[in-house]
Amino acid sequence: MSTSLLLALLEVSDQTVLQTAAPGTLSHHAERYRRLTPNKQRRVREALYDAFYAVLEGQRVDYGGGNASEASMAIGGGLARYISGNLSSMTQAQMDHRTTLKTVLQTWVHQAIDDMLD
Repeated sequence: MSTSLLLALLEVSDQTVLQTAAPGTLSHHAERYRRLTPNKQRRVREALYDAFYAVLEGQRVDYGGGNASEASMAIGGGLARYISGNLSSMTQAQMDHRTTLKTVLQTWVHQAIDDMLD
């Protein structure tokens, strides 16, 4: 889960694309992540896990003005829909939660990448 979620947050379709894309064709943070050592890439994935579990556990997370319980519901609802095979269209509120959750997790990942390079 870690790698596929990380790639989605970096807006890369798969590991092969990340490794073989021409310079300048990936997002700024995807390019920076690609340049990290394997150990530093692992540390970025750990930061993502920390963010993900902080949201799931309802810990204090800046959720774009909302609270972590809304983010937890967004994750739980998304996993439930995926597991049940119910991938029908989402309500506007569900899309808004998904967008906010993606933004929150991307922010954690981008900060972890920046920390590895600073």
